[in-house]
Amino acid sequence: MSFNTRESLYNDETINKFMNLIVKRGEGNIYAFDSFFIPSIKRRGIDIINAKFKHDVFSKNLLMAPLNINNNHWIIAIVDVSQKEIIVYDSLDCHNGKEVKILQYFLCEHKHTKYGTSSPWFLFRGETTNQENEYDCGPWILAIADRYSSGQPPMPNQKLMAGIRKEHE
Repeated sequence: MSFNTRESLYNDETINKFMNLIVKRGEGNIYAFDSFFIPSIKRRGIDIINAKFKHDVFSKNLLMAPLNINNNHWIIAIVDVSQKEIIVYDSLDCHNGKEVKILQYFLCEHKHTKYGTSSPWFLFRGETTNQENEYDCGPWILAIADRYSSGQPPMPNQKLMAGIRKEHE
């Protein structure tokens, strides 16, 4: 899929494919929820999804959850498993956290189901500059995921977006 116009939007398929590349590069240390994970919990219920979820996410170092908010804005939650921290990056700084709280609740419930114990997961807002348009949230979260998974600070800014979009072609 090519993104030759600056206004073209990144869809679930694009985001999920890129996240899968990050997981492959992570050599077993990274897990990425696909973008349909939280909507499926909302639609089917956490108990059903939790019972069917077979991945051992707690053996990973890093979890990533791209979240499509109201089908018009992407944010990403980065989970540091060892620290039990969920860091949310929102390039418009406009999300109220409903989907992230579902992810937080899932992690608590899944740990209880898998190990018989649970512990709190702490939410933090990740520091990032804000995008200056209405269409760069997709490449923005991919840049954050890419940099974070490589051990670099997740600091994209608007001036870098044209180059990031070009890399994704």
